[in-house]
Amino acid sequence: MRKLLAVVFILSVTFSGVPTYKTASVDRKHYFLDHKGVEIEVIRDAFGVPHVFAGSDEAAYFGQGYVCAEDRLAQLEKYRLDCTGRMAEFLGPQHISHDERVRLEGYTKDELEEIFKSVPDNMQVAFHAFSDGVNKRLAEIKESPELAFPAMFLQAGYEPENWSVLDSVAIGVQFARRFGESGELDMHISRLHSGMVLQHGREEADGILSDIIWLNDSRAPNTVQDQDARTVPLGLCREEFVKPTTPPPFESRDAAPVPAGEGSEDYWMMADPKIFTADYASRPQTSKSEPEMEYERIHDLIDETCRQHDEFYANLYAEELPVKLGSNAWAITGEKSESGRAMLFGGPMMGFRVPQIAYEIHLNTPSQNVMGMTFAGVPGVLIGTNEKVAWTTTTGMGDCFDHFLETLHPENDRKYMFDGEWRDMQVLRDTIKVRGEQPREFTWTRTVHGPVMSVDEGKAISASRTYWKKEIGAFVAIFKMNRASNVREFEEACSFIETSHNFFCATASGDIGFWWCGKFPVRHPAQDHRFITNGDGSREWQGIVPFEQLPHIVNPSHGYVGNWNNKPAKNWNLLMMGEMFWGNDIYEILSAPHKISHNEFREVAHSAGTDIFYADYLKPYLLSACEEKLGDLGSKHHELLQAVRDWDNHEREGSIGTRVFLAWYESLKDWMFKDRIPGEVLGEMRSSISSLILHSLDGDNSGVPCYVDWFRGERPANVLRAIFVKVVDEMLASGKPLEHEMDRIGFNPLPSIPETRRGTYMQIIELGENYLQGENCLPPGQKENSESLHFGDQREMFARWEYKDMVLDYGTICRMTGVEPNDARAASLREAPVSGSVGSR
Repeated sequence: MRKLLAVVFILSVTFSGVPTYKTASVDRKHYFLDHKGVEIEVIRDAFGVPHVFAGSDEAAYFGQGYVCAEDRLAQLEKYRLDCTGRMAEFLGPQHISHDERVRLEGYTKDELEEIFKSVPDNMQVAFHAFSDGVNKRLAEIKESPELAFPAMFLQAGYEPENWSVLDSVAIGVQFARRFGESGELDMHISRLHSGMVLQHGREEADGILSDIIWLNDSRAPNTVQDQDARTVPLGLCREEFVKPTTPPPFESRDAAPVPAGEGSEDYWMMADPKIFTADYASRPQTSKSEPEMEYERIHDLIDETCRQHDEFYANLYAEELPVKLGSNAWAITGEKSESGRAMLFGGPMMGFRVPQIAYEIHLNTPSQNVMGMTFAGVPGVLIGTNEKVAWTTTTGMGDCFDHFLETLHPENDRKYMFDGEWRDMQVLRDTIKVRGEQPREFTWTRTVHGPVMSVDEGKAISASRTYWKKEIGAFVAIFKMNRASNVREFEEACSFIETSHNFFCATASGDIGFWWCGKFPVRHPAQDHRFITNGDGSREWQGIVPFEQLPHIVNPSHGYVGNWNNKPAKNWNLLMMGEMFWGNDIYEILSAPHKISHNEFREVAHSAGTDIFYADYLKPYLLSACEEKLGDLGSKHHELLQAVRDWDNHEREGSIGTRVFLAWYESLKDWMFKDRIPGEVLGEMRSSISSLILHSLDGDNSGVPCYVDWFRGERPANVLRAIFVKVVDEMLASGKPLEHEMDRIGFNPLPSIPETRRGTYMQIIELGENYLQGENCLPPGQKENSESLHFGDQREMFARWEYKDMVLDYGTICRMTGVEPNDARAASLREAPVSGSVGSR
């Protein structure tokens, strides 16, 4: 029977929540460290952000490790246990399945060592120095009675072991994946399609899938806009993947609209489509043929693999561990800005936790002067600025990860068919320590494609990544970005990014640039990359798209770039990216014909974060439908329709227009999709379902004309109007207030703030020759200890969309903090440009 690598993640002990300390930590403002005879000066500003000044890069990274352990010791340990697959060691047997999953998809200790040795020498030095800094702080705590570990360690009788460079490597690998990996879609789409075939039959299932998982919407916004678009001859832009552009009429649809290639033998084509008729569910189960049973077995295998994936990630959320969400970014050239200087905004959206995933740091040495955010556990600055270049990143959403369906030997499920012969799987073994119990032995396997995720009755699913053992390239890139002095040096750094990310920069010379980064496979021409791939060797990748051929732009003619995880370029396929764009306000504001001021540039974040983007596109349809027959509406309908008409499409606390429109939108979604698209899929399609509604309304004029008549033969305007009347009647009958209530961002135990769509960390940088004005905000605060002054001192600022200054100059920081500057140190450090106004905004 079934043998599956189950991931059952039952939480009864948790590592989430606010770390508390047995004794209050002292918020030191100014102190010195020593690393191999090099003095390190640490000055903490008014928000507790550490500014680390050192005579060498190695000493600075030592200082970074030390201050990180001082501020985020529990978070460091949490990330280490998560990313090395050792949660059960601290939290007990409930977390064994988490550790198995991490080790299954990750690397052995020897492989992590191999990865570490592949990076340049200066990076190896940095990782070692960072580890030494963490261990210096650990030693102080162990030796000093006035200091203490976080209470959760003491309660569990747990004392962290010394930090290792491999701990940092494991965190780097996992975080690069969690924010740059999108390949699980092929598995989920395959489950959705095969499930719909079993429920609706092949023809209807193909039509539904083609409408909800489209490949390329010609009207979707692109980061590289049309006037600057380049031809990309390879990779995901193959023309055959976006045909047919116009579907046949609903009543004469004969062929399956999902192209799979001539003579495809992939799993979703294995069974005769005629088997799956509309009355399939009512047929006697005893009449199943062998193809039917084969199809069902594969569907069950896919379903189980998806369930494992979903449970794992759901519990990463529950444990408040890093998972991918989304991010936004924009930049304007000096020619587009009012000041004549380039500006950049970065808003990495990684969720809200206490403490946050982001950690702020400033490193100043003779060879670099860089400030911004990083992650606890790794050296360097991931998003930030130096004196010459500011940068940020968003998740690229690109597909550089495929699942393969393997055929197993009938007598040995550790042999699989590849290129016409049976091959032995690689078998790996490890021991998982478990708090309060005996260690557990864990065995897993790999095929030529990668780790085997699940096995069932002659079939297996494996996972293949283009960036296998190369994720650390992201940190090679980051080290280069920290030291980049112009747009070309930044571009060279981007070439080292292996997972899917968008990168943006602005420079002191007034330049801006965008690069879509990652290693993307050139897939077999018969392979529709939405689906799991046949693993027998007939559908192997044909190569990797060269970095030079990935979408990118420097100094676009219109003077700006903007991105909120949307398509990089018009001719580049990105699943489910539609005309209706959640970052519509970004382009709306930046495309204005006038030059943009610093304040206007800053305001883009607030405007885009509160914009109900689907109202920008759907509200005109609603108003038009109601105005066709205004006489049929009652006085209250007229009143609430006017509230929608007067509403500016931005979410506002107490706004009646907001509440009426959102209630209408949700009811419209239910009417159109609830009995055709599974509820969990509708939830996952939050960002694309609005574009599907627009495709349906636009008909043959849509960027993606629909195969399915989602309005069920009804005239769309009649449906929109009827749903509006129904929603208003229900709202009035309920007797509840009509005013909109916004959701909240929780910072427990601190008060919550209104929820809007924005970055976990946000920064605004304006820079020119000998000029730098930087602002940022990282709520709720720098430190994880609730006893600290800096535990929640940025929460209210964040709620008001305000920012604090980023200052890179040693002398200015000394003046701001009342520290007496060391003239010799000042002379040895990198000089910072003249700064903008200093002080909290």
